[in-house]
Amino acid sequence: MSSSGRIPSLDGLRAVSIAAVISTHMIGTRNFVASVPEWWNLAELGVRVFFVISGYLISTLLFADHARVARGATTLGRALGQFYVRRIYRLFPAAYLYVAVIAILTVTGAIQVQPGDLLAAATYTMNYHLPRSWWVGHLWSLSVEEQFYILWPAVVLLAGVRRATLIAVAALVIGPVARLGFYYYGARSMRPLVGEIFPTIFDAIACGCVLAGIRDWLGQQRLYLSFLRMKAFWLVPVAVVGANMLALHPKVDLAVGQTVENIGIALLIDRSIRFPETLWGRFLNTRPMMFVGVLSYSLYLWQQPFVNRHSSSWISAFPVSIALSFVVALASYYFVEQPFLRLRARRVHKTAPATPTGGDGPKI
Repeated sequence: MSSSGRIPSLDGLRAVSIAAVISTHMIGTRNFVASVPEWWNLAELGVRVFFVISGYLISTLLFADHARVARGATTLGRALGQFYVRRIYRLFPAAYLYVAVIAILTVTGAIQVQPGDLLAAATYTMNYHLPRSWWVGHLWSLSVEEQFYILWPAVVLLAGVRRATLIAVAALVIGPVARLGFYYYGARSMRPLVGEIFPTIFDAIACGCVLAGIRDWLGQQRLYLSFLRMKAFWLVPVAVVGANMLALHPKVDLAVGQTVENIGIALLIDRSIRFPETLWGRFLNTRPMMFVGVLSYSLYLWQQPFVNRHSSSWISAFPVSIALSFVVALASYYFVEQPFLRLRARRVHKTAPATPTGGDGPKI
C-alpha cells in the first residue's frame, strides 16, 4: 500500500475496467463502429473486474476491522457502524445525485424511463427490475455491490477471517449452481436477470474476498509466486477474455465460464499488486491510468446518458459523448465526491479510538 493509502496498480485496473465498459457502450453510437460480433461484450467483463476488486478491497478493510475488534481496540457495533458510514459517504452522494438528475429530466419530459425505474434506482434493487431504461440500466451493478455491503461486514466481524474466507469459498461453488438453477428451472422471465440477481453473481465478489483471505498464505508459496512471474502467466488473461466469449453457450458460460473469469481476474489482481515494477505494473501505475481509475466511479455513473447507442442526439456522437462523460464525471468527482470524502475523514477522525489503528485502510 502506498503512503497515500492506495494499493498500487488497482487504480490502473479500474481504468482498464471502465475503458472496457465505455468502449462496449460506444458500439452503435453516432460516428463510431456500427457493430461487432455478438460474443464481443467487454462491458460485462469490465464490471466483473470491478466486482472482484471490490471483494478484495472491502475484505481487506473488514479483516483489519476484525483485528481491531479482536484486540479490544474497538467494539463490534462501532466497527460495523464506521464501515457503513464510510460506505455511505463514499457512494451515496454521487449515486443519488445521478438518480435525482434522471428524475428531474423525467419529470420535465426530456427523457422517458420505465415504470419502477426510479424506485429501483433509489433502493438499489435495479438488478431485480425489468424492463428498465438505458438511463438507469447500468445501476444494476451498484445494486449488487450494495447488497454485498449489507451482508459481508457482519459475516466477517462475527465469523472471523478464517471462517469468512471459507464462506466465500463456498460462494464460488454456489454461484454456478444458482446460475444454472435460475436459468433452466426458474421462471422464463428471470432468465435475462441471471448474472445480475445477487445469488447468480455474488461469486465474482466472493472471489476477491477469497483472495484477501488467502493472499498472505499465497505469498509464502514459492511455486505460486514463480507462476505469477512466468511468461506463461499471460495465458490467464487470455483465458479470461476467452471465457467471456462463451455468453452464447449458456451451459458452459453459467457452469464454468464465469468461474474461470472470476479466478483469472483474481490472479491478475494479485500479480498486479505484488509486482508493480513489471512493465504491466508500471503501465497500470502511470499517472493517466491512475487518474482514470480514481475517476472510474463517477465515469461509470455519468457515461450512460452520453454514450447512448439509442440516441441520435449530437451529445451521443463520438467523440463528443466521451468528452462530455469526462467533463461531468470530473465535476461529480471534485464537487460532490471529494467534499463528502473530506467530511467523512473529519467524522472518522473525531470518532476514531485513541489507540492507533494504522489509518482508514485502502482508499475505496
